[in-house]
Parts: sequence; C-alpha cells; structure tokens
Amino acid sequence: GTALAASLRVNLGLYIPLLDIKAATNDFDESLVVGSGGFGKVYRGVLADGTKIAVKRAMPGSKQGFPEFQTEILVLSGIRHRHLRLEICIGAARGLHYLHTGYSHTIIHRDIKSTNILLDENYLAKVSDFGLSKLGPSSARPMSPPESRAPLDTSTPNTSRRRSSPTSPTSTPSE
Repeated sequence: GTALAASLRVNLGLYIPLLDIKAATNDFDESLVVGSGGFGKVYRGVLADGTKIAVKRAMPGSKQGFPEFQTEILVLSGIRHRHLRLEICIGAARGLHYLHTGYSHTIIHRDIKSTNILLDENYLAKVSDFGLSKLGPSSARPMSPPESRAPLDTSTPNTSRRRSSPTSPTSTPSE
C-alpha cells in the first residue's frame, strides 16, 4: 500500500503510480507473465515513455516478506546490464573476420564452439584452439592499413576464463 510506496520512494528515489504500472502491464495481463515464484508473478511491461519494465506482483500469503522484497529491489535497481552475451558473440565474430580477411592468408579455424572462445579479465572474447585450423588462400580483400586494423590479441592462461591444457592452446596467431 501507501507505506510500501513511501518506503520505496525514500530508498530508491523512484515512484511509479499503480495506474501507470497497470497500464504498462495491460492490467497485469497473464500473457505478459515472464516468471513466477513463491512471492508472486513477474510481468513485463512498457511505460508510456517507452521504458521497458519488469513488475513483480505479490500474491496474498506469499513466502517472501517485505524486507526481502525491499532488498531485492535495492540490489536490482543498481544493476545495469551490459548485454555480455551479445558483446562476446560480436567479439568472437570480429576475431573470425580478422582470421578470414585481415591476415595475408585466410585462416580457417574449423573448430568454432563455445569452449574455444575464451574471455579475458574484461570479458573480451578471444578465439582459441587452432589445432584443426588450416591456412587458406590469400585473402581476397586487400589488407587495410595497419593503423586501421584491430590488433589480434594473444590470450595467455593467466587472462583466460578457463584453464588451458596441452590440447587446447590459448593463444592466437600474431601478425
């Protein structure tokens, strides 16, 4: 009720009127449920300004109390998602693109899979394990000037997210 809204306003500096939440979730339409648990259901919604939201609605007799709910809100409100999976996919694609076009000869990896994409301490993707790779024909594209080419990073066991073994090298060819 009002105590909950006032408390959340004090702790978060944000207040969204219930009418706006109902409009965003089409009055808590069941087709917009994205999850449920002991506390209640979570609905996706879109505010009038286009902001996408997730709304957790308590059910009477839920197993989660107000302190736990408030803690969850405080934690989640401080998180800003970086779309890490997408960034990792794009990084791996850039690495493969370089292997295909940025080197004097095309390098065909032949064993691309998630376990052969390593992550450094900044979660940057590194293509690894060149045991099955083959040197292909000369790159059909003329090489770009060195200053415009992204460097091909070399991962080491110290910067990778998984341990290396003799059968899985963790470095990429350098220029």
